[in-house]
Amino acid sequence: MENPFVYGRIVTGKHFVDREGEIRELKSDLLSGQHVILYSPRKMGKSSLIEEIFRRMGNRAVCVRINVQNASTKEGLARLIINEIVRKSYTSLEKLAREVREFFSRISVRAFVDGEGRVGVEPVFREKRELLEEALELPERMGGRRKLIVAFDEFQEVERLDGIEMERMMRAVMEKHRKVTYLFSGSERHLISLIFENRERPFYRFGKMMRLGPIGREELEEFVVGRFRETGRKIEEEAVDFILDFSEGVPFYVQALCHEAWNIGGDVDTVKVRRAMENLISSFGSGYDLIWRSIKSEYQRRLLVAMAVEDRSFAPKMELIEKYGLKTAAHLKKAVDALQEKGLIYQNRIEDFLFREWIKLNKVA
Repeated sequence: MENPFVYGRIVTGKHFVDREGEIRELKSDLLSGQHVILYSPRKMGKSSLIEEIFRRMGNRAVCVRINVQNASTKEGLARLIINEIVRKSYTSLEKLAREVREFFSRISVRAFVDGEGRVGVEPVFREKRELLEEALELPERMGGRRKLIVAFDEFQEVERLDGIEMERMMRAVMEKHRKVTYLFSGSERHLISLIFENRERPFYRFGKMMRLGPIGREELEEFVVGRFRETGRKIEEEAVDFILDFSEGVPFYVQALCHEAWNIGGDVDTVKVRRAMENLISSFGSGYDLIWRSIKSEYQRRLLVAMAVEDRSFAPKMELIEKYGLKTAAHLKKAVDALQEKGLIYQNRIEDFLFREWIKLNKVA
């Protein structure tokens, strides 16, 4: 029997947890033509939510998700946009080869089928700017009888790709589109805020801001108990409480703990859940060790220890500064900014809960 819990990848269908309210709101917004900016800390399941919404769209819209993290250059992003849209719109090489050239005015393209049987397009161009502009214009040109919805996942990564200049070009093109609705998602709140809420930036107020928060306790409890029951196993109420308390409504940790606890075998109690957590920390241990060794500042390490131990109670108060040798409030702010820039903390907490536990086990005397 297969493990009913999945973590570390995009999940949809029976593996997806709740979010019914968010799905209804986002479907309504996107189908009505409302651009949306979706943001949250990591591991809240944004990518899974997007794919689940797209799955439920059925034939009402052509839906494309573009992960900006997969592009290392502007040219790479342009190719990614073109091919993701083409693959969602065509399955036949013959039809693609016959029709695709009419969608491009400044570049030539060659249609092909890759090793996995998927159609694609290889652009031939003179200037990189031409390629990017053609890629950004493609959704509107291909918009037909069905609505086209394009999601840019981890959109804050455009900061690596010439930032404001890239945003300026994208805004200039996208604001003219009438056949396409855009969804932008991001996991770095300060960057998403900078891009969409700073009146000096091109994307200022481009769409509706929507924060994805933790999943409700009742919904998660129903999911956990139900999934164990479907595989003929029971989970004790105390074990469910442990999982929900630790996860704080973040679906990644719920799925991860349940997955490992299910693998141990039999019915589940708190002893098995604690062992499941130990297994998870051990499996991620080498990666956490690399992260720790990459932090050269001893001060930043002390701050992480303080945040791990104090967790929700951590605040830049004088007694904590003295307790952990954090010098002054000015030193503390500088270290907080640096760790936030590295994506290790969010709102004075270690963002990865398992990394927090790893620090407690390995770095606290």
